[in-house]
Amino acid sequence: MSPETGTLCGSEVLDNPVWAALTGTHRAFAEFGPAGMAARYAPDTSPFSALADPLDPRAWADLAALAGSGEEVWLTGLRSRRRGGGR
Repeated sequence: MSPETGTLCGSEVLDNPVWAALTGTHRAFAEFGPAGMAARYAPDTSPFSALADPLDPRAWADLAALAGSGEEVWLTGLRSRRRGGGR
């Protein structure tokens, strides 16, 4: 992550591509949550949303605030784990 801009760079871009786009070259199309930990494209642009850190519960709360009640969000690159550590 670039300390000057807070955007992802190098191989980190591939770890969180939508976040990298929304905080980088696609920033003009982005809408951010109140805490700045979640972002999405304007709904008339693209359905994708992203989290700065998917492991941080505050990012999920920020996404909920951004999307609003009952809204659907699309996320990429997240993996769920089953109980017991399986995938």
